[in-house]
Amino acid sequence: MEGHELGALVGRWARLRPTDGAGIVRDGASRRPAGDWVEVAVVSNLDTVLRCETRDQRALGLAGRPVLVELGAPEAMVRLPATVRVLVGSPPPVVLAVAVAGELEHLQRREWVRARVTVPVEITVDATHGGGSFRSTTVDLSGGGVRIRLAGPLEEGEPVGLTLWLPTGPIEVDCTVLEVTEDGMARLAFDRAPEAVSKRLVRFVFDVQVRNHRLAEP
Repeated sequence: MEGHELGALVGRWARLRPTDGAGIVRDGASRRPAGDWVEVAVVSNLDTVLRCETRDQRALGLAGRPVLVELGAPEAMVRLPATVRVLVGSPPPVVLAVAVAGELEHLQRREWVRARVTVPVEITVDATHGGGSFRSTTVDLSGGGVRIRLAGPLEEGEPVGLTLWLPTGPIEVDCTVLEVTEDGMARLAFDRAPEAVSKRLVRFVFDVQVRNHRLAEP
């Protein structure tokens, strides 16, 4: 397993479940209830170890156990065997070191986890495209990009600077405009964001998803 392959998983949601150590899900996947999954956010990787975070306290029960790591829907899944070590048990989030113990069954490009959230942003236009800046707000956000309400002129393919005002403080990142839509939105992709920036974004998106899930519970 190459580190760059695991790097492609950073910023995604993953699900962990115990195995019998031979890569077979105990009791059979079809009979194991969905509630036995532990959902985590993959925030970084080092060589063959994924650093994951979760608010699910059941993750503590995975310490020292072999698991299957799965991403995506069953019909288009990234799956690999691993073992789990708990780095931080409390206070939440629980932080896990998930050490890969085998090869990916198959690897497909997956979309970044995206959360609907509104935060203030400032867009700085490159001088070669006229310069200037404008402020707006996000529509949704992921570890790989953002969709904003268009409050100034942008063209597809142009480079821009983006400042996001998160609750933990501002983040600055270079972007490329992917799409400008007729409904007054623009999609921007982050360009080579430093690892520290990516980790802050992934953690923020993860926290938003957890909060939204709790609000949706009856």
